[in-house]
Amino acid sequence: MFDGTFGGGNHTVPLLRTHKQLRAVGSDLDEKVLNQCKLEYSDLIKANRLALVHRNFVNLPSVDLKEAF
Repeated sequence: MFDGTFGGGNHTVPLLRTHKQLRAVGSDLDEKVLNQCKLEYSDLIKANRLALVHRNFVNLPSVDLKEAF
């Protein structure tokens, strides 16, 4: 799944915690928030279930999902 306005992960992370087979890429322009989320959700990132990218959602076509994970 793709979350183009990841923010603090308030929508995506509960879905990931509930649906164990789900993987997500989160994109946001706020680099500070993304860096905090990388620490807070490091378990999901290490499990290759969450990738976070610093990018505007309109640039989704330029996100290489193979490299994201």
